[in-house]
Amino acid sequence: MAKGLKNYIRKLEAVQEVNKLYPKRAAVIALNFVKDRFRQQNWIGDRTEPWKPRIFPQNRRNTLTGKGGGSLRRSYRITRSTPQVAVIGTDKVYAPAHNEGMRIPITEKMRKLFWAKHIDAKERSQIKEAEFWLNMATSKKGYIEIPRRKHIGESQYMVRQIERQVLADYNKALKS
Repeated sequence: MAKGLKNYIRKLEAVQEVNKLYPKRAAVIALNFVKDRFRQQNWIGDRTEPWKPRIFPQNRRNTLTGKGGGSLRRSYRITRSTPQVAVIGTDKVYAPAHNEGMRIPITEKMRKLFWAKHIDAKERSQIKEAEFWLNMATSKKGYIEIPRRKHIGESQYMVRQIERQVLADYNKALKS
């Protein structure tokens, strides 16, 4: 009887340890999922949605998402972790614009910048890039469209990954 009770208490303690670590483990899985979205340049919800390709994939300067600077990707971290909940997030103010897409109105100051970029690209013999900046500067369209490149949010795929890990942890705890 005493041996069975000790075994039961040991398993109960192991399950309590899994309960205590569950939010942190789930946050790590979610964080890896978000960073994988940047590497694979797609969103996996109930189906896979590839990101819209960049206009100049060879130009790695000023890249916020995808392959390149990686500033946004590197900024994601576990912002809060308690025994009940763990939260991942970023301090980058432009993250929602890239996650959901956005229309930015073009101002006169921006048009001047586009002209300067056009002249710079032309001097560097970057013909396609110079043409792009010229089109931006002379565009009649009054906005810039940032395409939706979803990388964080609710994903059935991520939830399944978390569930599998938690079930594996509970099974391991109960077998000990």
